[in-house]
Amino acid sequence: MVDKVLLFLDGKNHQLLQDLQQDMAKAAQKLEYERAALLRNQVQALKKTLERQQAVSQSGKDQDIYSLYRDSGSVSIALLIIRDGVLRDSKTYYFDDPHGDDATILSQVLQQRYDIRAAPPREIVVPVTMDDQQIFTEWLTELASYKVRLIIPRRGERKRLLDMAQANARQHLLEHDNRSRSWQELSHRMEKKLHLSMTPEIIECVDISNISGTTPVGSLVRFEHGSAAKKGYRHYNIVDVDTINDYAMMKEVLRRRFTSHSDNIPHVLMVDGGKGQLSIAELVVEEMNLSTRPDLIAIAKGRHDGQEKLFRPGRKNPIILKPHDPILLFLMNIRDEAHRFGVTFHRKKRTKKAISSRLDQIPGVGAHRRKKLLAHFGSVQGVAQASPAELQMVDTIGDELAQIIHDFFHRKD
Repeated sequence: MVDKVLLFLDGKNHQLLQDLQQDMAKAAQKLEYERAALLRNQVQALKKTLERQQAVSQSGKDQDIYSLYRDSGSVSIALLIIRDGVLRDSKTYYFDDPHGDDATILSQVLQQRYDIRAAPPREIVVPVTMDDQQIFTEWLTELASYKVRLIIPRRGERKRLLDMAQANARQHLLEHDNRSRSWQELSHRMEKKLHLSMTPEIIECVDISNISGTTPVGSLVRFEHGSAAKKGYRHYNIVDVDTINDYAMMKEVLRRRFTSHSDNIPHVLMVDGGKGQLSIAELVVEEMNLSTRPDLIAIAKGRHDGQEKLFRPGRKNPIILKPHDPILLFLMNIRDEAHRFGVTFHRKKRTKKAISSRLDQIPGVGAHRRKKLLAHFGSVQGVAQASPAELQMVDTIGDELAQIIHDFFHRKD
């Protein structure tokens, strides 16, 4: 089954189709009709997938097509991933004022993309001759354990695919430049409209998820140059506050954030809430004695009118923007992302707590045995449905404990 999954993920769908059809025929010969029917359904589903895929190469080969586009010092690289002649995926890379010529930049991308776990295809198409191309080809061949060719086409189908990749690279660079100009305009408007001390290139937002007063968590999201920077996202388990106190929870999260990453301060720190949350942020920033202080913003929806309001230190009244103002929509998007990120983590915590608590209630089942039971049966439901004999198959679960576990899930009460 794992081999078949790998074939599917590698785009080897035609080979996978043949394997499934052979397995289906064998199952039918052995009169295993249920298994044959299951395989038949998989074959039909795979055929539908193949019908939707468009062949871009008549050769039917596995190829990676790289092309490059330059403009005003910026470079975009596009990659077409072709397997069995079908375009499976495409990727783009952007470099702002990179060092080196086209060959050097391409070489860096290829070295980062391929390794022992991600072997190259048999054919890699590039637009320029690589530095030390023979040595580079030998390295790729050694990684893949089969012959890998680096090809620079001048005409024919490979050249057509190379031109397609270059069109993708050019379009990606144009879109990047347009987004960059839009962000510059928005960030300067934000700086002026919200009376910020600097251009808000990096914005972080903190939210507290405290649903029904259980397992409260803090979430932090980070946006850089107008886009989400997922590597900067953080979750915080609330550990110092044991009562429902949003202000105390906000204080704990902000203190921990600036203690652990005091050298990576955002230009703007936004908190979900009103004047109270803003006061907490001011207090923490003051007591932490940060080398660089972020501009502070609180965002909250009015209780009566439902209007989004922005609060800034030193202002008595909130800043109210029009509902469709791009600044407000952008900040609302960041706030909503922080809320989504926190709620998702909160839900996982509650689910994990619920799963653990049921097994932890069984006498004789500690953390070690709980892990073994879940690993063996896959879920608490699987444990609950197991017979005493099946439970005994788990390491460290004897006949007496197996009966206790079984009885726990089958009590009349």
